[in-house]
Amino acid sequence: MNQDKILYLSRKDVEEVGLSMPEIIEALDSMFKEKGEGRVEMPPKPGIHTRQDAFIHAMPAYIPKLQSAGMKWVSGYPDNQKMDLPYISGLLINGGYTQENMFGLKTNYSELVYGVVDLLMKDMRLLILLVPHVFVPRGNVESDPDACLKVYEELNKKYPGRIFLTRGKYNQNEIK
Repeated sequence: MNQDKILYLSRKDVEEVGLSMPEIIEALDSMFKEKGEGRVEMPPKPGIHTRQDAFIHAMPAYIPKLQSAGMKWVSGYPDNQKMDLPYISGLLINGGYTQENMFGLKTNYSELVYGVVDLLMKDMRLLILLVPHVFVPRGNVESDPDACLKVYEELNKKYPGRIFLTRGKYNQNEIK
């Protein structure tokens, strides 16, 4: 591969790699170790706010040891649900509005979350703080506080005193 060019991977390209859950967790382990040791360049995410209650953020990172750089774009538009479009939220851990993996994720998102936490908890020095960022009424499938509470209650049994949950009502700007 010519190192002077940007490699763009489509969703199809990524899916065709066919990584298994253990392979994904192993890759995340090496990335988190690099991040934990302060060897990752990850500047604060720049963003724009195209509406009062919406945002688009760039999330770049570079891991020298892995000779890897990437950029994640994330946006949040609360009105999306009126058009049957997803808004970033507890939807992923809940399986979408249908609660049956309506977004066609290639892996079980809950298994991934719990697997990553199990991996991190091997290091007895680590604590985890769950921070919701989409605030809709309790009981709504998009409720991040509900999703975080569900994860907290499950993991706190397994890792008492090491898993914490931000509580209270905040907007997306206050919580960040």
